[in-house]
Amino acid sequence: MGSVRAAHEAFVTGHSGTTPQDVVLAVSSAFPGTLLVAAIVQGRLGWQWFLLECVLLVTPVALGFTVMADFTPHMLLCSSLLASLLLWVARSRVSAWNGCDKAGEPAIESTGKRVGCVTCYRALLNLATTIAILAVDFHCFPRRFAKTEVQGYSVMDVGAAGYVIANALVEGRRQASLRVVLKDAALLVCLGLVRLAMVWAADYQHHVTEYGVHGNFFFTLAALKLTCSWWAWRLGTAGNLALMLALCLVHHLLLTVGGVEGWTLGPVPRDSFLNANREWFVSMPSYAALYFTGAGIGAYLRDRSKRATVPHFLWAVVVASAVSLALLHFYVDPASRRLGNAAFVAFSDPSGHQPAPPTQLSSCPISPLGSSTRASTPSLSRHPWDFTVVLGYTFCVIAVVYFLFKDDCEGKMKCS
Repeated sequence: MGSVRAAHEAFVTGHSGTTPQDVVLAVSSAFPGTLLVAAIVQGRLGWQWFLLECVLLVTPVALGFTVMADFTPHMLLCSSLLASLLLWVARSRVSAWNGCDKAGEPAIESTGKRVGCVTCYRALLNLATTIAILAVDFHCFPRRFAKTEVQGYSVMDVGAAGYVIANALVEGRRQASLRVVLKDAALLVCLGLVRLAMVWAADYQHHVTEYGVHGNFFFTLAALKLTCSWWAWRLGTAGNLALMLALCLVHHLLLTVGGVEGWTLGPVPRDSFLNANREWFVSMPSYAALYFTGAGIGAYLRDRSKRATVPHFLWAVVVASAVSLALLHFYVDPASRRLGNAAFVAFSDPSGHQPAPPTQLSSCPISPLGSSTRASTPSLSRHPWDFTVVLGYTFCVIAVVYFLFKDDCEGKMKCS
């Protein structure tokens, strides 16, 4: 068993990632799929629509993350042309796609409960994360997309950051009491303890340089809930973004002037709780910065007086993050998931928020599903069963969520 675990750990560790452009192209395969689903499925529920949605939305993402990862520009071009053609043919229904009701007012204004681009972003994030987590243990998943060891850019590196941003986007919808915050944090701690116990009991591989010996992402979410929720609700867009910049600056000074970078990456023995989990402690400020970024964007999206300028604001966030990443990469340090440096924060911002502007610009209603060396991607002919298993498991997971949502919608309709 020990040799199997060692081989598994060697399979998922020690990677240097790929280029930022490669990551963006990999996650962009889902964008045309959302337009196709909006044009064809149009929010209808049922087995036939679920299967069609899986073909249009789930399969392209699974292909882009695995056996077609070297052809993501071609996939994006073809799917974009198909989506544009369908939207042009069905132009007579443009009022439905723009989310307008019979009175001609945007439906999002009449309900005021959900913002379409946020819902779409969170749905696509869950879909992409499900596929990546399932596929990373298979040979069909390119190793350049796996988590980086020290520095670099990869698909899985932005997954955790995306979840932090997704939680922060909806954090300010209501003022949470201390009791609610403690309850949510306690639940996350329990999930973290369960995961820790299950990993040890199953003798499953544990990537120590990710969160340390005892840490995991559930503990990170619990710490963010306890430390950031109060500020996220009370600070507006400018306040949250200013706090994010201050955190990045202080964290950068600690890493460089304070010598924390050498301590984290150096051969320090893990002989104490602090040394054993130094990656978890060191990366917490960067996740807090991402949390405040998401909270600031969420506050802007919820402001009804600024609805008309939301697409411009989101594109401004993407451009500012991209420029910051370029400057940090060439003149400071490349992104490091292990350190959570400023470049990692800037990289996670455009990667995480890029789905939002196109979705907001199209205003399409969505359904419940809603430089390093580049190694060649394993082909489908070499690993057909790997891809089949990944796609099958993904369909099963999505089916459970889909039909739970379907039953919930039907129950609400009967009650009304």
